[in-house]
Amino acid sequence: MRAGRTVALVLIVLAVVGGAVVHLVGREAVPESPYTMEPEGPLARVRIVAPRKAAGVEGRRGVVVVVPPDPADPDAFEKSLAKDGRLAELAGELNAAFAIVMPKTDTADAVVREIVRARRTLLTVHGVDEGRVVVVGVGSGAEAAMEAFTHTAKNAAGLMLVRPVLAEPSGATPASVEDARPVVLLAAKDDPGGARALLHLRARSAQQAILSAEPTGETFPANTLVAFLRLSDATAALENAQPWLGTRDVPGVGQTRIEALRALVAVRDLELPPANAAPEPIALQHAADEALPDDAPILLALTNHTASLDPQVQTAREKALERLAAARTDAEKRLQQLARSLAKAPKDRRAAALATFRAENFAFPDLCDSAALTEPPVTEAEFMAVIRPSCARCHRKECASVAALRTSGWLRPGKPDQSRVYTVIGKHKKPGDKHHNLPEKDKEIIRRFIEELE
Repeated sequence: MRAGRTVALVLIVLAVVGGAVVHLVGREAVPESPYTMEPEGPLARVRIVAPRKAAGVEGRRGVVVVVPPDPADPDAFEKSLAKDGRLAELAGELNAAFAIVMPKTDTADAVVREIVRARRTLLTVHGVDEGRVVVVGVGSGAEAAMEAFTHTAKNAAGLMLVRPVLAEPSGATPASVEDARPVVLLAAKDDPGGARALLHLRARSAQQAILSAEPTGETFPANTLVAFLRLSDATAALENAQPWLGTRDVPGVGQTRIEALRALVAVRDLELPPANAAPEPIALQHAADEALPDDAPILLALTNHTASLDPQVQTAREKALERLAAARTDAEKRLQQLARSLAKAPKDRRAAALATFRAENFAFPDLCDSAALTEPPVTEAEFMAVIRPSCARCHRKECASVAALRTSGWLRPGKPDQSRVYTVIGKHKKPGDKHHNLPEKDKEIIRRFIEELE
């Protein structure tokens, strides 16, 4: 009976985090499917659920779910996930990508390696933000999930255990560490697995925020998952920003600058619920289960714990604003340097430099849209105003118009160095001939017009 309840709960959990039709290894791939299967190894099967990100939405959460396989019905999870095709859309509502790990071994250390591999895939392939991955362990999958969570903080920003099935403790007391990452434990009071998990986590860290509740029937309400993700988002944002809230300067360029700005912006934009307020209703259009009441104890606990972070957030936000202001000053100086250095640069070099500037200063959209970065193109009228007095007096037919220049082969769009109308500039054919010797500003007009022409 207990195994049946666990399987049913597993199906509900996957319904919360899932999507549409799943295609396993060896089956025909369906274009545009939000599902992929990692190469199946001897230790686990891993299914990735990653709907397309909505346009304009920055960042993405990652959820690694460790669930026991069901030998009696290998397609049980697939059938649950494919229900009406709504579950992929639910993942989109949560702005999340999921990795469902189905172990083939009872060795927790081996499964942890699969969890880490799945996490890496979410980060590198599916756009999940570093520091926004949580791990969910269901039934016998809880032991590996807890091991991955406690092994290193970078593996997960939070841990959720659902009716955990854990082995008898070895007797060794875990090393005490400082760890404020949130944990949600859904287990009955008389559940030995839940008791073992609680004992282990408490012994490991007195600072651990462990929020526990008894499961309601056989369901795993989606609004519980959302409230947990909000809490883990907040704690992760505070932790990720710490290196940049002290004396360490934000670099002027490079990937480290981008990561620093992301961390500072995340703290700046954190929104927490008011203290002691009732949880805001969490409406999920594509959830397959029945939501818990808004005043359910676990939702109240999650909301209040998130609200309790407000003093830390306020302090961190003030520092983040100071660091962002300093980074903006650096960006303004960089912008002025770019405007000068790229004034006569080739089109491809200019485009590459501006793309890099925008990536490294995404936190300052007004600077990225600056006129210094969007120089207007040279018009045909400006181009012909140079050509007519300088070229058409001797080459009336070839230089009568842009169309004539193209027909004659004197102008090759996008290739000034292969266009005769540009390469002859400065090359005198007769002593004292001034027609080819144009001022620098006119040479630049011709070069840019040809580069910009399609």
